[in-house]
Amino acid sequence: MLVVVKPDKDPSITGGQTKYHAGDQVKVNCTSERSRPAASLEWYINGEKVKTESDKLIQYTPVNDSDGLETSRLGLRFTARPQTLPRWTPASQMYRHHRRSVPHGD
Repeated sequence: MLVVVKPDKDPSITGGQTKYHAGDQVKVNCTSERSRPAASLEWYINGEKVKTESDKLIQYTPVNDSDGLETSRLGLRFTARPQTLPRWTPASQMYRHHRRSVPHGD
């Protein structure tokens, strides 16, 4: 039997600023707490998915909580460029997350 536990709340983003200028370093983390299996996280910049193999992503190993649930975290690091800024949105709106699709039986 496979048991799936969804996170109780939406992912949180930490480390962001309210405004960026060209040349600024963007350093943010997205964290999804307490799920099973660990949530799969993705970052988008101006509607475009940051590719998994990109050097902009910081991959962290999921942390096992004492109750068997897992916490996922994915970092994003890059230098803001002029072409990024015109459509820039607050950090709270620039991410998209999804939970792993896991089949479940009756």
